[in-house]
Amino acid sequence: MGSITISLAQTNVQLNIHHKLGSEDFEMGAVATNNLGNTFDFTRLEYYIAEISLIHDGGQETPVTDLYILADATEETNVELGDFDVTSLEAIRFHVGVDEANNHADPTLWHSSHPLSPQWPSMHWGWTSGYRFVAFEGNSGANMSEIWQIHALEDENYFQTEVPVVLAASNDQMIINLDADYNRALENIDLDDGPIVHGGYGEAKETLRNFQDYVFTQSNIVSSTNELSASRQLRVFPNPAVSGAVPQFIMETAAVGKTYEAQVTNVQGQLVRSFTGLVSQEVVQVPNLEAGIYFVQVYEAGTLIASQKLVVQ
Repeated sequence: MGSITISLAQTNVQLNIHHKLGSEDFEMGAVATNNLGNTFDFTRLEYYIAEISLIHDGGQETPVTDLYILADATEETNVELGDFDVTSLEAIRFHVGVDEANNHADPTLWHSSHPLSPQWPSMHWGWTSGYRFVAFEGNSGANMSEIWQIHALEDENYFQTEVPVVLAASNDQMIINLDADYNRALENIDLDDGPIVHGGYGEAKETLRNFQDYVFTQSNIVSSTNELSASRQLRVFPNPAVSGAVPQFIMETAAVGKTYEAQVTNVQGQLVRSFTGLVSQEVVQVPNLEAGIYFVQVYEAGTLIASQKLVVQ
């Protein structure tokens, strides 16, 4: 008897995090008030996201493997998650922090473009305690005269959060828009006397619990599926690729007349291939890749403008 294989079209999934202070867009130095009536501002706001999973199509869970996000509230956080057999999304799960295995690994082994590589200001506390899951700093108190700092870390505080998201794929694309309200990250934390806590206890642990319970919600922003994100400008094919095949990539909607650089790194962040002087619509071959997971990253004048994951089977 013959067999029939049905191939489902995959959906390209992107995650956008909209940084907020209450109902307002986040702005460094903007004055806010938490639920205790404490007045404060931020001079630094960074945190890690790891182990993302999509909950979809009747409770199925699909992990997004080998992806780490270093969110900086002063910059847009728009991340290509990949292509998945997803038609209807019900929730997104992730952790704020770094998983235990990589939390205590050597950060210098990662490529400089990887979120887990050494950062400035530093996001790594040391091999014993690992990464700073969250680094908050700012001013508070009467006349904003107190300096406060919360650097939250430690494996026991690696909490998972689940955000309900009602979303359907359209034109083989799904854009997940989340609001992150950092006012709620400081809920029930007394900032008036300028606490300085670097560790996994007290206000640091409470901040990570607040991330788990309060910070993230589905945004009411609706992204048009007719608008290509920067990451969608980069097409990698075939993907997945069979070992021995020659994967290729192309910047489909890049600006005419500009040149670009590209890097291919492995899952450890090590540079595998590099290309310079690329132009729009140029097809670039990446031969001799062993089986594994890679990332194709395109730069314009040193700035990352597009990234795609490549799987070689």
